[in-house]
Amino acid sequence: MTKVYNQQTFKNKVQSHIEKKSSGSIISMDLDNFKNINDSQGHFEGDRLLEEFGKLLKETFGEYISGRLGGDEFMVYLDAVHDENYLRQLCGKFLLNLDKIEKEYELTISIGILIFNKSMDFDDLYYHVDKILYSVKDSGRNNIKIEVIN
Repeated sequence: MTKVYNQQTFKNKVQSHIEKKSSGSIISMDLDNFKNINDSQGHFEGDRLLEEFGKLLKETFGEYISGRLGGDEFMVYLDAVHDENYLRQLCGKFLLNLDKIEKEYELTISIGILIFNKSMDFDDLYYHVDKILYSVKDSGRNNIKIEVIN
């Protein structure tokens, strides 16, 4: 539906990359209060929004590995990317384009980014980036937070 990899395929592709290189970045995105849109507008409209989100993800992060981990949670893996400014610019571009297509619901996104420079498996990456994402959500949502692990 979203035209990005499902959870298992995303995990397998990322795991394959990190076995070859032990550095890069992973971005975790969660649509803030998406459940409210699904509940008030129906699942058909919620699915339409997820499709639009997936298209925009592919347009913005096309050269990288994008996946839907479930529900309204998406991730992007950027092999060997460590530049915080570049990551902020990419996410900023994504948010700007999201505003262009989805003004009706004033959709906001919480984004957690992990830059890693050491050997980790996918489950470790997921654990760390998920903690970062939830710290964004706990501090009011609609923001970006980047952390680095060396």
